[in-house]
Amino acid sequence: MKKWTLLAWWACTLGICAVNISTQYPVQPRHKLYLFLFSPARVELAGHSQLSIHSDLEGQFSHDEPVMLFNQNEKGDYALTITEGQQKVLRWHLKIPREFDLSITHSEGPVTVQNISGSIDIESKNSNVELIGIQNRDKIVNVKLARGDIRLKDSRTNALLSTQGGDVTIHKLEGNPIVNSKGGDVTFREVFTGEQVVFIRNSGGKIDLSSVSNGADIINIGGDIVINTVHNFLIAKTVPGDIRVNHLKGWIKARSSGGDIHVRMRESITWTRNDISLTSLSGDITLILPPLFSMTYSAEIRGLNTLDQNFSITNEFIDPGPASDSGTAGRKRRIQGSVYGGRNQVQLVTAFGHIRIVKEPYSSPERRE
Repeated sequence: MKKWTLLAWWACTLGICAVNISTQYPVQPRHKLYLFLFSPARVELAGHSQLSIHSDLEGQFSHDEPVMLFNQNEKGDYALTITEGQQKVLRWHLKIPREFDLSITHSEGPVTVQNISGSIDIESKNSNVELIGIQNRDKIVNVKLARGDIRLKDSRTNALLSTQGGDVTIHKLEGNPIVNSKGGDVTFREVFTGEQVVFIRNSGGKIDLSSVSNGADIINIGGDIVINTVHNFLIAKTVPGDIRVNHLKGWIKARSSGGDIHVRMRESITWTRNDISLTSLSGDITLILPPLFSMTYSAEIRGLNTLDQNFSITNEFIDPGPASDSGTAGRKRRIQGSVYGGRNQVQLVTAFGHIRIVKEPYSSPERRE
């Protein structure tokens, strides 16, 4: 057990004191710190270059009870615990060695962690968590919330982020994020995953990604999927919701149980396959392709009846003539064919919606990213 230095200001009423408690603990390098806090409070933690833990507590405490316990286990790792009782912690500010691994178990209240290069584990019932300047590319950030938002920015790390009721926002990240969210939006801005694949599971919110560098596997239940640029491949599913991809540079398999699908392929990479499969159970499909895109295509509208005859299929690459109706009472409408050698397979299927295959106006080749 380490001794701790106590500097406190007390203002007591009926045994309960408003107090600031400052403590400092010398530590050994390259260990792990466990923080346990079971009452609502704001936690602010930053890494520094010293071999010590600095702790500042603000709150109301009983002078008859210990406020904080400091322990070291047999592995040499450290633990700080705010004791339960009549304590009311308002704010806990800490500085720890930057290379320390960190584990925080917290009941409720905002958590901010900055400038840590070790692994990070955070678990809370109700917290908004912000992670800034995390530089642990060979390790992982693991955040698990029962409720609350997660924000990760200006970092170089791999991350496993899970919340059962909140938004997940990532801004300026180099690393591999895996996101599981319920009841909130997922937003990526300036995220570079290298050779890793983006993996997102979300329900009850919108997924909005600025760029995906090496493919994505996304399921969204009850919200839209919007991606500005995706390289290599995209697997996307909404139940229901719209899917929109502004710059596709690879293959795609997308399905919506009740929404429109809009995809634009920005360049035709002739030495790779760029197959396209788009399916909507109720909605329009629009596919915009480069002017010399080589494809074998099939486009089909299903579930037609006498009230749905205005749904149409158009293909600007070739005049296919009138679409053929088939099935019982003409309940299917379909066109198929091949252009420019038929290299890539394109399959488009919808029910109760229009299908448009649009030829992008020819322009000089764009710079490859």
